[in-house]
Amino acid sequence: MQRPYHASSSSADKAAGSAPSPLDPDPLLSESNTWLRGEESGNLPSALEGDEAADSANYAVALDSNVVQEIDQSPALMYIGDQQSASSFVFDLCNGPSQTSHYLVPRGTTRRQRPEDLNYLRLKGCFSVPSQDICEDLIRAYFLHVHPFLPIIDARHFLEDFVSHGYHNINLLLLWSMFFAATNFVDSEVLQKAGYTSRKAMKRAMYQRAKCLYDSDYEEDKVSLIQAVILMAFWYSDMEDRTGAWHWMGIAIGLCQTMGLHRNPRVDTVKQHLSKETIGLFRRIWWSCFVRDRWLSLAMGRPMRIQIEDCDTPMPTVNDVTKELEGISCPTTRSYLPNGPEKLAGLWVKLLRISDALGTMIRVFYRLKGTKADLKDMKKCEEEILQCALSSEEKGEEDHTLLFHVHQLQLFYEATIIVLHRPYLLPRANEMASSEEKSWQALSRQKAKTAATNTNVVLERLIDLDMIKCLKPMTVTALIPAMQIHLLESTSATPLLRSFGTHKLRLCMMVLSELRATYWGADSVYRLFERAEAKLIKHQIKGTAGRNDGRSGNLLPLTPESSNSTQTQFADTQDFPGSLDDPSNFLWDQFDLTAMMDGDAYLQSDPALIQDGAVREGINESPLSESMHEDYGINTLLSLEEFNSQCHFMSQIR
Repeated sequence: MQRPYHASSSSADKAAGSAPSPLDPDPLLSESNTWLRGEESGNLPSALEGDEAADSANYAVALDSNVVQEIDQSPALMYIGDQQSASSFVFDLCNGPSQTSHYLVPRGTTRRQRPEDLNYLRLKGCFSVPSQDICEDLIRAYFLHVHPFLPIIDARHFLEDFVSHGYHNINLLLLWSMFFAATNFVDSEVLQKAGYTSRKAMKRAMYQRAKCLYDSDYEEDKVSLIQAVILMAFWYSDMEDRTGAWHWMGIAIGLCQTMGLHRNPRVDTVKQHLSKETIGLFRRIWWSCFVRDRWLSLAMGRPMRIQIEDCDTPMPTVNDVTKELEGISCPTTRSYLPNGPEKLAGLWVKLLRISDALGTMIRVFYRLKGTKADLKDMKKCEEEILQCALSSEEKGEEDHTLLFHVHQLQLFYEATIIVLHRPYLLPRANEMASSEEKSWQALSRQKAKTAATNTNVVLERLIDLDMIKCLKPMTVTALIPAMQIHLLESTSATPLLRSFGTHKLRLCMMVLSELRATYWGADSVYRLFERAEAKLIKHQIKGTAGRNDGRSGNLLPLTPESSNSTQTQFADTQDFPGSLDDPSNFLWDQFDLTAMMDGDAYLQSDPALIQDGAVREGINESPLSESMHEDYGINTLLSLEEFNSQCHFMSQIR
């Protein structure tokens, strides 16, 4: 049986030994010498040159049709590109036309690190791994909370190695990345035992170690690199987006395409040397990148990197996830894996389908060029997403772990419903809508409102189960569309509707408040909505509604009198200030959808959002106020008209 790509045996051969340093930033962590072994480095440059020459020669090896028989049990997968590549023509010329672009070649030799690089990594704590009991807690949290909806690790072989040998044989870069992702879910006692004062401090330490290893080119195995950077993409980004979700997922997708994971291997020779479990792992990795790509595109208003027309890797099945779990011992299963793996895998497959439908929506309704979408496109997309609806049996699951993941999936489903109907929430300027379009607009508004209400129902159930603390980073993504609808409802002129909208918004804010200790993005979004609500209240108190300049006909009717009504005016327009010429534009454009990626990624728009005391009523020149004026939400899915409208709004409220 082939060993999977969860670990690299080269880690132990990279380094020369060195003594522990008193500068170790984490005295409670024990330094392992597992990754500090290797040959003396006196002739290291010549050795590196030989390694590079051997690696380059492997490209020519694939031309030999019989080379597979000579490769050891762990060949490397090489992708020469599609028909337009230079290599493809040469291969066809030498071997005749082929239906594959995947070839197997010998693995490259290990490049040993220089002593000064290893010393730097040691001083950064990269070789100081937590004690075994802390590692066990982190790995358990990873497979209980991260793996079900991000199954990018070969669980069986990883756990076999971990249970038998601890962390010593596990890929170091991948290990720190897994620790980083798992820190969100460990108990506070684990944080204290590891020597950290907060969850965020431990997350920062784990991430920095992983990033140091990545930056030093410590790891060479591409699959391990892909797995690691997918997990590192849950780190928040800076203002320039140099190390945020967009950056890391771009690297992951690029490495996947370099390996050809977006293409389905069609040659029996390749499939014979790659186990079904490995092929299933490749599919899961690729489609995990696909999911993140779709939600990143929506969140940041940037083009999707993955074009479905260029890919033919089949969508993973439940068996692709569960097959590798066969053979895991019962004690290991009970210690590290959640109940109901088949049902959890089925939920993940539904998440893939929801994300696929989301990608279709972005292509159809938010493309820069091409024909404008019509009602036919709308109905087709709606049918696609409705097929992903959860069944009554799934919603009635009794196991708490399974039910928690059902609720998680429901949040993404409801968010997608709101995104689907967004184009019909705003009237189209200078266009005369047909009676059918008016009917669809009214119905779409009601469906968006219903989806927002359903989001709150799910949150109430999670609160009742005491599982808010277990919510994943992308939960912030799923909450923002519903919160936008609630905030708009809170501006109603009808007191009861206004109070009800405020009540629903406060529930979401309460959930975000609970998540603030774990996710930087949750804190940012909380402050943003807190400030937005305060501004709306201030305008209402000042009575600025009388300054309405006649543009209230464009306002959004969340409570239409009839689906056949020829009017699209918002029933409560008189309570909106003149500066808020279209409150729906304010809600959708001002709240930068960067926050909708994974929460933490939201910080890239303005780090001032996380400063304590930045949000105070009556202080117009706070850091938050400045940042709102400067950003304009330009990373969102805005048309030129929407962008200009938002600039006008921001100039008014200053």
